[in-house]
Amino acid sequence: MSAALANLRTATRRGQGLQPARIDRDLSQIAELIELCFAGRLDSGGRNAIREMKAMGRLGILLLPLALLDSALRLGIATGYVWRANDRVVGNASLYRAGDHPFLGPGWLVANVAVHPDYRRQGIARQLMNETLALAGRRRGDWVCLQVDAGDPAPIALYESLGFERQDRMSQWEAGMVYPAWEGQKPLSGEVRLRQPGEIGKEIDLIFNRARPGAMAWTRPVTRLDVADTLSGFAAYDITGRREHWVLPDPAHPDRFAGVLWVQSAGGQKLTMTLFQDQMVSDPAVRTELLRFALRLKADRYRLARLETNDVGEVSQELLVRAGFAEKRRFISMRREI
Repeated sequence: MSAALANLRTATRRGQGLQPARIDRDLSQIAELIELCFAGRLDSGGRNAIREMKAMGRLGILLLPLALLDSALRLGIATGYVWRANDRVVGNASLYRAGDHPFLGPGWLVANVAVHPDYRRQGIARQLMNETLALAGRRRGDWVCLQVDAGDPAPIALYESLGFERQDRMSQWEAGMVYPAWEGQKPLSGEVRLRQPGEIGKEIDLIFNRARPGAMAWTRPVTRLDVADTLSGFAAYDITGRREHWVLPDPAHPDRFAGVLWVQSAGGQKLTMTLFQDQMVSDPAVRTELLRFALRLKADRYRLARLETNDVGEVSQELLVRAGFAEKRRFISMRREI
């Protein structure tokens, strides 16, 4: 072990081994590494992000002012570590600000943890994670979160050995241009409605306490800004456009929600939906009400759709399959205190 540490220190001094990430030097190679390691799992958004990283990386030294600004102000734009070998990035772990959790305070997101296939089983991922977690601690956060493929036991075991605990299991479903007729759709109860002004507390309570204690959506944490109150019942605009917040009051507890559905459209043809359901509700009719509403939206308005939800039960899964949806991935959110 001492010899290995000595070799690591020597390599680091030579500009190889473990190094702080530099966007002016490493961005293009990080993009290539992510593309290689996650080739079969990248969706259209991920592929677009890779292309943008490569395009920015070609600016090279022109990115140096941004790198220096990020370092000085701790913006979290491109923070993290890389592992370099033979003047190439063969390992990476990125650290981003995770926003303000309503109950846990500020935190950090670890993302893009990847090691080139030729350099695996050498402890590189563990060393990248150790340094990244130490950096998060120095940056004054209260917690760190990440997301991992549910069918990939090796990284799950690594993260658990580093103190991460499993939080939420989620699934992502997609439906294509053809929306087949499906049997068994019952009339909606009429209880699903847009969230009203002043109900932000109910939505926060549902999402962060009872639906997603891990507070993660696909690739990023959910923050207070995601449920920001407005006069119209909509959340603020983000990069994908306006988000509608549809809610289902809990019949057994009128003072709280049984579910929340975020709905966003892109270009009038594609629908992105995020479903949050109270995990303590056992009534199948209540558990499927928002899902049926989401399927009706897809049938009435859009040709393409993506739905993210917590792991669904057999009834909900059957509804999705009959409606032409296919499960694309399952993932687990994990979190640890700093």
